[in-house]
Amino acid sequence: MSSYTISPTLNKDRVFILQKSELEKRFDPFFYVPELLELEKKVLAKKPEKLRDYVKGMASGATPKTTESEKYYAEKENGIPFLRVQNLSPTGILEFDDCKYINEETHNGMLKRSQVSAGDLLVKITGVGRMAVASVAPQGFEGISTNTFA
Repeated sequence: MSSYTISPTLNKDRVFILQKSELEKRFDPFFYVPELLELEKKVLAKKPEKLRDYVKGMASGATPKTTESEKYYAEKENGIPFLRVQNLSPTGILEFDDCKYINEETHNGMLKRSQVSAGDLLVKITGVGRMAVASVAPQGFEGISTNTFA
């Protein structure tokens, strides 16, 4: 069998080659992304535990009405990120393209129990489409999410 190679200029996490013998469980290419395969190996190498063994607290909160945006929301420059399900991605990276921002009063009042800090696990528990999507808040992050494990 001939050997195929990928140009070194291509991102090897996005373009990769698998042998037929390497296919297992699923046929979709996302399952075989090298970075995710490495992560899965690390997870499987650990002793299985229940999520509750790691969680200090859980929060699920309200979503301020968009019809009263002047009361709850703020501009990006002086607002606090309000993470919604569309800000979580299957890769675990938070996406801020469509992020909403809330004002300080809403952050410390109505949504106080939904505050997110660096290292908090954000899990999609609502919405349509792909479920079991999670992200971790990056270092130095302060914001709000209605789906949080600490």
